[in-house]
Amino acid sequence: MTEISRASQVAKRASEVVTVKDFGAKGDGVTDDTSAFNAAFASIESGTIVIPYGTYKVGDITISEKNNTNSNVIGYLNVEGNGANLIPASSNNKFILAACKHVNVSDLDFIQHTLCFRGVWFTSITNCKFPVVKMGDVTHSESWMTHVWNTFNNCFLQTVIVDALAGFSNANTFNDCKFRGDSGQGFSSNVIYAFEFNSNTSNSLGGANCQNWVIRGGDISGDAGYTKIYNIGASNTTNDIDLTFDGVYFDFETPEAPTRDKAHVRVLNSQASNIPPYSVPFSDALKNPVDLWRSDRSVKHAATTSLNLLNNGDLRVGTTSWSGSGRLFSNLNSATLTEHSGGISGRYLNINQTNTGSNAIYMQATLPEATVATAVLIAKSATGGTQTVRVGAFGLYYDYVLSPSEWTVFTSSDSTMEAAGTVSVTIGGNSNAAFNIDLAYASIAAGEGSSLILPTTPQDTNYHLANINIASIANGATHTETVTVSGAAQGDFVQASFGGDISGLEVTAYVSAVNTVKLLLRNNTGGAVDLSSGNWRFLVTKKIY
Repeated sequence: MTEISRASQVAKRASEVVTVKDFGAKGDGVTDDTSAFNAAFASIESGTIVIPYGTYKVGDITISEKNNTNSNVIGYLNVEGNGANLIPASSNNKFILAACKHVNVSDLDFIQHTLCFRGVWFTSITNCKFPVVKMGDVTHSESWMTHVWNTFNNCFLQTVIVDALAGFSNANTFNDCKFRGDSGQGFSSNVIYAFEFNSNTSNSLGGANCQNWVIRGGDISGDAGYTKIYNIGASNTTNDIDLTFDGVYFDFETPEAPTRDKAHVRVLNSQASNIPPYSVPFSDALKNPVDLWRSDRSVKHAATTSLNLLNNGDLRVGTTSWSGSGRLFSNLNSATLTEHSGGISGRYLNINQTNTGSNAIYMQATLPEATVATAVLIAKSATGGTQTVRVGAFGLYYDYVLSPSEWTVFTSSDSTMEAAGTVSVTIGGNSNAAFNIDLAYASIAAGEGSSLILPTTPQDTNYHLANINIASIANGATHTETVTVSGAAQGDFVQASFGGDISGLEVTAYVSAVNTVKLLLRNNTGGAVDLSSGNWRFLVTKKIY
């Protein structure tokens, strides 16, 4: 088929228009119009089916095999409802979309029909009313039991269910939809969940991942109905559940944190009414961020964490040793590290790894309990040109392109729950090549999407470690040592500590000149004291007033 004939075919099919009344529908609310509807739905695969305004009594009606790879039809099927009201011909009636792509349904009011998806892609439902939406209620065919990239716009719904037989059902979006949990406004009964994820992990398709579901705007209310906003069924044990509520108004209930791994729920820029001031267990705050206001704007409800669990990851404190137990780096893998003034918060580190092969450097933090986690790095290339490094975060690896002229921020949130205990972030060469970078910030935080927090006072403190062999000090005598501490200035505060027992000596330290600290030891113990050789640690705190 040439491109011209193909375009002509699409144009011809798109221009086809039929109405259900062409097939005998009465629309009087008394006559059973089921056969007329199904005949109209079967008559074309692409084009427009018009349902004139009226009340139609229908049973199960089906749109099947439209614009999919089996039918080999190119185009869209539009079903225009014009505000028509469809009432059930019997109990438990269904409006079924089966093995369809590119179907647009608009302006229909179904009082008691269940909307059933049995393999539906790229479909939009607009300005419609349904008490129940089900995805995967029966086995249609294994290749057509998935539901992706579907959109509901300005619909009035009670509950959306991913049922036991569904395959993966990703990227479904609800824009400005209204969910009502209790009876009224045409709905005949209460429901307890706005969303149910009941796909059985052991079904023939391995269950249904429900990734990237977005509920944007709209309202979820019903104090006599909903007991929870969503529920994950007992048989859905390992499938991904990913929900984002953005700009939603909640009445009486708000989404709770999920209790199992591979489930993520985010609440962003939303409001809530008829709930008390917000509190949340720390473990829930670690797993799922919440950002919403009470309706009167009097209380901000937030559940996020920004605690940097990397020791000195903001580089606030200078030190002579950055690697080892209790330090920022657990293993430098022979890389050379040099501290510099400047960067973003007053200090940055140059990391020069000349080794090739397995050359990654390691940073480790301890998570307080099971949680998702977020890593943040700020770095730039130190070679004068762009370079690519490989960053590993929680078992996932990313190629990270660094500019030599500006700092670049890398952020990665874990996709699964990490157990309490040690987690690592690594920086290595692309394909194990040597690398030379500047690092201005590093963090591992418990929680998803944790904020970047930098210190406000640059070079606030400075650590220094020195091994000093002090001779025996007689009773009543004073001993003085001079120590070079880079960055120290007169007026700074100095603390000194010894790595052993000081045996009652009085210890004083002060800055005597630029980069120079004096250590004074006075013996008033009544006898001679010999400390011999040992490590002395100096903490210089910069004066700010």
